[in-house]
This record gives sequence, structure tokens and C-alpha cells, in this order.
Amino acid sequence: MKTTSNQTFGLLIFLWVTLILSGCAHQNLMEDGEKFLQQGRYELAVQKYQRAVALSPQDEESQRMLKQAQKLYQGWLQTVIQAARKAEQSGLQGKALVLYAKAASTDYGREYLSQYQSMQQNLWSKSQFFVVLTPKQQLVDIQQLEDVLGVKTVKALTGQSLNQATLDFNLVKQGLDIDGSRETRTTRYISGQEKVDNPKFLDLQTKIEKTRGRLAKYESDIAPIRAKISQKDQASQLLNKDLQIIELRLQHEAENSNYYQQLQQKRQAVVSKITKIQNEIKRLQNQKIRIEGYLDSTQTQLNNFLNALSYMKPTVLQDVYSDYAYPVKLTTQTAWGLLQININHKKSQIEVNVKDTTESYSAQPIIGLEAKPSVIKSKAHMEQMLQQELSQEALKQVQRLVSGFRSNLLREAKNQSNVNKKFENWVLYGLSGDKKMNPAILENMLSQLRLEFGQGGEFDILRLLNF
Repeated sequence: MKTTSNQTFGLLIFLWVTLILSGCAHQNLMEDGEKFLQQGRYELAVQKYQRAVALSPQDEESQRMLKQAQKLYQGWLQTVIQAARKAEQSGLQGKALVLYAKAASTDYGREYLSQYQSMQQNLWSKSQFFVVLTPKQQLVDIQQLEDVLGVKTVKALTGQSLNQATLDFNLVKQGLDIDGSRETRTTRYISGQEKVDNPKFLDLQTKIEKTRGRLAKYESDIAPIRAKISQKDQASQLLNKDLQIIELRLQHEAENSNYYQQLQQKRQAVVSKITKIQNEIKRLQNQKIRIEGYLDSTQTQLNNFLNALSYMKPTVLQDVYSDYAYPVKLTTQTAWGLLQININHKKSQIEVNVKDTTESYSAQPIIGLEAKPSVIKSKAHMEQMLQQELSQEALKQVQRLVSGFRSNLLREAKNQSNVNKKFENWVLYGLSGDKKMNPAILENMLSQLRLEFGQGGEFDILRLLNF
């Protein structure tokens, strides 16, 4: 019965905490939504209010604010859609593509997906880099061209432009060279042992000497203190005798006599001297006790050092290291090929090679080195490595062409004085090649869109270009 009661109480606490946290989260979402609404960032406001309604479906204020934000956001989207139509009519297909993509990416404009796809199809021939490969082409992996570089392979080109090329890569000559050489390697090994002074023994001897020096100093410091204490004790004893004589005389004198007063003054002077001497003795005693403590601890330390020294050997055996040289044979295989590059019927050649070096040496028992035989790769293996390197070089050549095309799009954008035409070139740049974009270009595009449409909605350029 008690266990059930505890479980019920725990459940109530859990529900109570959950309600509090949910209420705090709801309040934060409402405040964020209001902030975005005041800033004119309607899309972000809608997102916050939607989450607030999901947390508190029965809250009328949340629903009211959501509807208000949605209405403002839809109004902003209508402005975007109208601008997309106008851009399409004006031949600004890049701008139209981005704006239609924005509309189609929302719950309120799915029907504009076909317009986006139409714009994308229209820009296809301008933004893609097209290549024609010769039928017998084996050096270039078409899948890599398309997936990594964003190149489109076609059977024939249409006219001449910067975004297309006829490619032909041929291995016109190849060979395999084997070169041998020798080198001497040196390593260090333990060639023997020698007897040397034990550094720990020497270190302990040094500590003993220093400890004895401290002990002598403490003994030197305490001797005069003991002598002073003895002198002060004697002086105190003499004064105490004088005090006793004075007190005896006082007992036999009348208190109102002049001589009695003189004795009292003399007694006070003696008592003062005794007190002063006793204070000095006490101070000296404290000094003596402190130094005696140092003496005891130092003597104990010295005894420990001497005891440790009695068990320690004054000399030890130390490893002797020597240089050991041994011959190593190096065998280098170089597979090379002369790559003929034909781009748009312009030929050039480049030599490509791959190297593989193996080493071998006989067993060296003195240094514990096992023999290592030479492992020569087969001719077929080396030719395969060369083939891979040739393919990479061919891809680099294509990459240069694509990079040149994309750079030209940016140059054209830079040279444009009309902001709309500048934006068109930026869109083509974003759709071309591997679709990676310079952050500065993305920021320029975003700034231009914000300048025209404000902050009512968010423009994720990369996502919208490839929606």
C-alpha cells in the first residue's frame, strides 16, 4: 500500500514538473513569435507560433497569433509569386527560378513546383558543362564526371560555347623502369657495459655533506644562546638574594620611617631587574627550543642518509652505446605514361608517373634486425596504379575546364552593371558544376533578395537552387 502511494506521488510530481516546463517552453515560443512578427520576419514567426500551438492546442491566443502571422506571411508570398511571374515575363529566368522555388517550398505554394521545374529546364543548357567523350574512351570514369564534377556527358555538341567541350584522352606511350640503389643506414645499439660512479650514491653524499653543514651551523648558533641563558640565570640568582635581604630588613623597620621607604624603592628596582632578566631568559629559551628542534630533525635526516648510504653501491654498470651501420638495397619501380589530351581538337601531352620503392637487407643479429626481402610489384599491378593516376589526371583536366566556365560566369556577373543580369549569372554559377558556391556570392544574392522583398521569408539559396 505504501509503495503504491509513493508511486502515485512520484507520478504527480513528474506531471507537475512537465506542466511547468511545457508552460515555460510555450511562453518562450510566444515571445519569440512576437519578436519576429514585430521585426517583419513572418516565416519565422509562423514557425514559432506553430510550435506553440502544438504545445498548447487549446490556447486561443496561440491560435489567434498563428493565424495573424500566417496571413502576413501569405501576403508576403503573394508578393514573391507576382515578382516571379514578372521575372519570367522579363526573361529573368534565374530570378524566377529562385522565387518559384521559394513559393513551392512552402505549404501555401506547392502548385508552383511546375513553374520552378520549367525554369530549371530552361536554364539547363546554360548552366551545365557538357562534354563529348570519344567512343573508345577508357581513362575517364563517366560516373565520377557526373557525380563529382557535375559534368554532363552527351553524344554530340550544339555549336560552340564555353560550357561544352569535346574530350579525348589517350595513352600514347608507356613504360616501366626499375632502378636500384644502395644506402648505408646507421643505428645505435648496446655494445657492452662499463662500471661508472653511481649517480644516486654521489647525490646522497652531497646531501650528507650539506646536512652536516646545516647541523654544524645549528650547533654553532645554539652555543652562545646556552651561554647567555647560564649568565642570565646567575644574575637572576644574585638579584633574588639581594631581594631576600631587602625583604628581611623591611620586616624590622617601621613603615612610616624614611629608611623603610628607601628599602621599598630599592626592592622595586630589584624586582624590575629580575623581571627583565626573566623575560630575556624566556626569549632565549624559545630560541634554544626552536634551534634544538632543527638540530633533532636535521640529525634524524643525517642518520637516515647515512643508513641509506650503507646499503648503496658506490658504482654501477652502465650500457655502452655504439653506432652500427648496415647496407640497404632500394628498388624503385616507375610506371610512366605519356597522356595525350585533346580538348576541342587542341592536342597537348603530359607525362604521368607512379613510383613504388621497396627496400631489402640481410639479417643483422647484432642489432636484432630480421632480414627483409625485396617485394617487387608485378608489371600488371604497376600498370593498374598508372591507370588510376592517368584517370585522376584526366579528371583534373576536366575540372579545370569546369572551373574556368564557373569563373567566367562570375566574371560576367562582376562586369554587369544591371543588378538583375548580375543575379542571373549568379544563379547559373550556383546551378553549374559541383554546385558549391562562394559564401560571398551567396551573401550578395541574399542581400539583393532582402533589399527587394524584405525579411518576410527566409531565402536558403543553395536549397532553392536545387529544390
